[in-house]
Amino acid sequence: MKNNPAIRHHLRVDTDAGRVWEKEGRRGCPPGTELGFLKDTGQVMLTFYGSKYFRSHIVVFMVHGKWPRSVTHKNGVRHDDSIENLRIHW
Repeated sequence: MKNNPAIRHHLRVDTDAGRVWEKEGRRGCPPGTELGFLKDTGQVMLTFYGSKYFRSHIVVFMVHGKWPRSVTHKNGVRHDDSIENLRIHW
């Protein structure tokens, strides 16, 4: 699923805010719906076509076009997925 072009087609990302929305809508999820749920670890996950992703990884993928091995948060706030807060480990 990680190479699925549907991610770029269906999702819109605000890299400054680190937020992700449905672009066109699918399966009962209308356009403009913000995606993600806060886990007890403080990270935001989202489900896309039955697979779960860290929102931070989606933000990195949309900016750089490839998947990170892992991502840490510079300010320690694990739900702050703004691109400038993400330390990317390739």
